Amino acid sequence: YLTAEQIERVLACARLAHWRRVPAIILMGFSTGLRLGALQQMRWRDVDLERRRVLTERTKNGRPQVSHLTERMVEELKKLPGGRAPESLVFCGKKDPLKAHNFSKAWERALKDAHVEYMPFHALRHSCASHAASRGASLVLLKDLLGHKSLRMVSRYSHLSIDDRAKFVDSVFV
Repeated sequence: YLTAEQIERVLACARLAHWRRVPAIILMGFSTGLRLGALQQMRWRDVDLERRRVLTERTKNGRPQVSHLTERMVEELKKLPGGRAPESLVFCGKKDPLKAHNFSKAWERALKDAHVEYMPFHALRHSCASHAASRGASLVLLKDLLGHKSLRMVSRYSHLSIDDRAKFVDSVFV
């Protein structure tokens, strides 16, 4: 997965892309853990900048999911060019507000320019979970963050929260 420092380097390089939405979609992928398909289908009607929330009406598991937007993410979304018509896609192309933009070349270029080994965009989802787990997020919180139905899907991140378990064990079994 990408470290926070690598994310910052990739974001800095993404700011040079012709498609000015690249930094926002990268930051949103990292900070929300949303899948690429959910990001590409996100419409402005789904985004509440005041309450700092975004709704994914139907995730891969068939359920809706509400994700929190950081203050930084809200600021990135406010910088996006064009209007915010409710039916327009947040990450649309320059010409058609109802068509998702293929930004794979911009993603690959940002990785290359940041001197980060190629990885698919989906790595941002794993980076989000790994980053949260290493900072003490419980498996239940990770499950909710990623929109999984069961804890089994997030158990792969449990090794990253060993410090919290150690503190807990030390406090309970003195």
